[in-house]
Amino acid sequence: MQNLEKKLRAAIVQAAPVFFDKQATLQKVVHQIEEAGRNGAQLIVFPESLVPC
Repeated sequence: MQNLEKKLRAAIVQAAPVFFDKQATLQKVVHQIEEAGRNGAQLIVFPESLVPC
């Protein structure tokens, strides 16, 4: 029988956007992705409306 148990390291980010600054918000998100990746995250979840349109 095949072992189907696998582990996934997930990171959940609780962050607010940089008010009225989309580029600064994107830079913040990139830094958070890099940090989570360095800590072994395979899945990173951000708030739905973090990056303004």
